[in-house]
Amino acid sequence: MSEVVSDISNRPLLEISDLKVRFQTRDGLAHVVDLERLSVDEGETFGLAGESGAGKTVVAMSIFRLIPSPPGIISGGRILVRGRDVLSMREEDLRKMRGRKMSMIFQDPMSSLNPVFTVGQQVTRVIRTHERLSAREAEEKAARALEIVKLPDPGGTLRKYPHELSGGMRQRVMIAMGLSCGAELLVADEPTRGLDVTIQAGILKLLNEIKRETGMTVLFIANNLGVLARMCNRVGVMYAGRIVEIGDGADVFRKPAHPYTMALLAALPRAETRSEKLAVTEGFPPDPLRIPPGCAFRPRCPRAAARCEAERPQLLEAGPGRLVACHLAG
Repeated sequence: MSEVVSDISNRPLLEISDLKVRFQTRDGLAHVVDLERLSVDEGETFGLAGESGAGKTVVAMSIFRLIPSPPGIISGGRILVRGRDVLSMREEDLRKMRGRKMSMIFQDPMSSLNPVFTVGQQVTRVIRTHERLSAREAEEKAARALEIVKLPDPGGTLRKYPHELSGGMRQRVMIAMGLSCGAELLVADEPTRGLDVTIQAGILKLLNEIKRETGMTVLFIANNLGVLARMCNRVGVMYAGRIVEIGDGADVFRKPAHPYTMALLAALPRAETRSEKLAVTEGFPPDPLRIPPGCAFRPRCPRAAARCEAERPQLLEAGPGRLVACHLAG
């Protein structure tokens, strides 16, 4: 936890409330996200955790209003960035915010970068979309962005195509694009996914260094709890499209309050228990087409009571800075 940046202003830069995202399928309407509330303070790194399919990436895409429609439907809620509701904004105004006020690092840089254009063409296009610069000025700024993310030979890298770069280098290009126009909010959607451990460590170190230098706000999405413990001030845990626990990162990992968070942490390998079998949570996440009544985690929860089947728990305060959606919390 020593690398976590702590200079937080406690003013929310990002606020999400009552966000509902559905996807129309052949079998019916899939309830993918039902997020009651989430706020990210200015200057903090907030981590969003959960199993694959929990809805983390859909939340990230909703912030930028990139949910494909059809089949996606944002059926309710508000997403405020600096007090402006992204969901009610005109498309023209939203395009100005993307890149300038908020930017995103996607999971797979190879599929996010266009293979038929050079790195330089893609980075300078982002810059010239938001700033009135000549082609030469934009290229100089792009080269400086590549220097910031510690890519060797920035000028030469600008002339290369994505397939000529390693996975780690492509991810650094994506980070450079996100930083090139001075965005205040960076959404990093599993930015180290698919990279080997050494490259992952380099990317995480780079993001921490950039955050210290720029003071930007980061929403960091990952299913690796070790990464979140290293990177984040606060953490939110998602299950079946809902936030089930929010709290200070150290507190959540040391003393989890929701049974699902406990199950995630119990499944982590530890040096002192390497000779023992890892804990396994029986069952599977619910089908988004058929979310069970009451608590969605109830069928897998060893502590479930009758109330958990009849009544859906709300995300309520369970201590200073701690929110938990569980009838048995505390």
